[in-house]
Amino acid sequence: MHDLSHVKLVTFPYRYAGNAEVFDAFNLPANLFLEGQAYRLDYQVERAAAQAGLALSFQRFQAPLGKLHLGGDFIHRIVLDGIGSPGGFTVVLDAPATEVEVPAGVYARELVLLHREGGTNFAVGLGTNQLAVTETKEARLDAGAPLQNRVEIGRASGGIVSLQYRLANASNLGFHLAVHNEKVPPRLTIRQADAEMGRGQFEFG
Repeated sequence: MHDLSHVKLVTFPYRYAGNAEVFDAFNLPANLFLEGQAYRLDYQVERAAAQAGLALSFQRFQAPLGKLHLGGDFIHRIVLDGIGSPGGFTVVLDAPATEVEVPAGVYARELVLLHREGGTNFAVGLGTNQLAVTETKEARLDAGAPLQNRVEIGRASGGIVSLQYRLANASNLGFHLAVHNEKVPPRLTIRQADAEMGRGQFEFG
């Protein structure tokens, strides 16, 4: 049995339900890659008196691996989600090196947690571009900092332009801060040359 005291296995909807602990959890997979080892997971509900618990067993096996280059700084954890593909893996990488090996396959989602040592906040990102890892060619995922404040302009309707605030990295992977002060939302100032044309602030959510 693997010691999973530092992670949490959850059901599929958990990650997308807005849970505050989302960056500490990942989907309960059939195949798990953790600390450089592949496992097949078998789980069943076991009842003891009036209580029910989930019993897990871990079977080690060898999986074909491919190289993955991770770009950016302050990567604390990455979870690669290949659960939608046949034989797919959930891969958990804690404090990964720049070059890692992971099971070959297609990963539909990438959950990224950034944390600067000594800092008190976390940045959580979710990528939905498919990441293909093969045995023969190195793949790349630019998942880390630096992060930039961005404003995206939508189509005008009735003379009104839609402005959306995003926190994103160089590869346009969107992030949000795990802890934020709702009393101090992001602010915007619009200028033309040296003249201020308008200002405002964004609403959280």
